[in-house]
Parts: sequence; C-alpha cells; structure tokens
Amino acid sequence: MYDRPGKIVYLPAGPGVAVQHGAGCKVGSIVGFAIKQKTPPWSAGYVAPGPTSPQTTIAATEPCALKVKGVGQVAAGGTLAAAARFTPVYIDATNVLTTVSTSNTKFGLLTEIAGDRGWPTGFCRIDLDLKSLF
Repeated sequence: MYDRPGKIVYLPAGPGVAVQHGAGCKVGSIVGFAIKQKTPPWSAGYVAPGPTSPQTTIAATEPCALKVKGVGQVAAGGTLAAAARFTPVYIDATNVLTTVSTSNTKFGLLTEIAGDRGWPTGFCRIDLDLKSLF
C-alpha cells in the first residue's frame, strides 16, 4: 500500500465484515483504508498472501485500524479500472470502491490511475482528504 501519512482511527471491535489489509472499508459513517494490527498465530502456519490469507485478511471482529486521512493505493478493479484522474470515488455497503455515487458514501478522489505517469498497471491512488471537493 502506498502510504502518505494520515490520521488513524483504531477499531477495538473490528470492522464488522472481513476485509483485506489496505482495502477500502466503511464502519458506520467512517471510511478509510483498513490496516491489519493483529499478527496471525504461529499455529496458523504460513499461507501465501491473498484473499484468504490470515496474514492479509482482517476478520470481522478482529481489532484493526482505519487510515481516514492521506493517500492510499488500491487495486484498480471494477469501475475504477476505466476511471480518469480526479474522478470522485465512493464506497458501497459491501466495501467495494466505485465511481457510482447513487446510494454510496464519499470515499476520496482518484489522483493516480493505472498506467498513468509510470504508475503500475492494476493499481490506483485515492486521496481521502479530497472527498470534500465533490
């Protein structure tokens, strides 16, 4: 995850649904990038990082943190893959980032898109601080 320092909010009771480290997450009215805090137990063994890996998955009730200000890097999937720079980004009820505003919550502004200015294909940057512009 690309990191520009930002404000962190700690969630002692967890995000409410399982999410991936670094992914967008909405808890109540708070939105941000989920940050895993808990180390998996040694007994879990090593599993290559991925969607089911205990190293990268934050369980629904696992304490974690949300980065609520700053810039983060996420996979450019769904509607983000075809979006232009400076497109508003929203988050839906299932923690999917989208450019569709209907029935969704403001998340941030797309500041770097996949393949733009040498940015890696398949990733984009979202600035959480700029959501007040739209």
